[in-house]
Amino acid sequence: MVELSEKDRITLLMLRGWGDQQRGYKTVMRLFNENFRNENNRISKSTVNRTIQRFEDWIYSENPKRKRSWVGVALLICDSLSFQVHSISHPVGFHVDTVGIILHINHKKIAVVCVYRPPRSPLSDLGHIEACLSEVACCSDFIVCMGDFNIIMLSQTDIGTKQMRSLMSLFSLRQVVDSPTHITCSSESLIDLILVSSGVNIVESCTCDAFSISDHCAVCAVLCLRRPLRRSRVFFISQFEIYFAR
Repeated sequence: MVELSEKDRITLLMLRGWGDQQRGYKTVMRLFNENFRNENNRISKSTVNRTIQRFEDWIYSENPKRKRSWVGVALLICDSLSFQVHSISHPVGFHVDTVGIILHINHKKIAVVCVYRPPRSPLSDLGHIEACLSEVACCSDFIVCMGDFNIIMLSQTDIGTKQMRSLMSLFSLRQVVDSPTHITCSSESLIDLILVSSGVNIVESCTCDAFSISDHCAVCAVLCLRRPLRRSRVFFISQFEIYFAR
């Protein structure tokens, strides 16, 4: 096991919120390179709560081609992080909104894709999400894909769930969130997801109760993007090899 320093970790906070002036839904993503910690060295939910409204020194990135400003996705990136905006192409009739960046951390490229798939979106749009992931996979070492997919991942028989799991398997992605993120009086559903490449170490994750600006839980995850060092190779040389080498 390799002991990791703070610079090897990033913290993701995903918040599914309401749009401006209650005109619609909006997924807001925050990408932190700092940890929300309490005295027990665990993610502090109260700290996450207090940080929701802090927008200073953060860079706002959204899809500039999106004409309907009342719904969509955005990324808030700490300005100390090195990154570049990745333009993702959207075919005509594509209902899913996406925005992406390429992070540069420890000489590695991490593609971070933010997704919002509205309930009216047909399952065929998952094919376009697959195309988006294929696009960023060509220029990155790891993938982080997160957002509101409106697919109930707690179901074992839903067709959308099966297609989503197939998509995750195709890109070797695993799901960070394992508890419901949208809870009502009559149902619980897991539709807000954080998918990460299998080569990324998940240090910890948690869900926070829905905030006043959202009817979804916020999801927080601490990831480590540093690969373990290679094990040293040991060579055995017999006495016969030493003798004949003389």
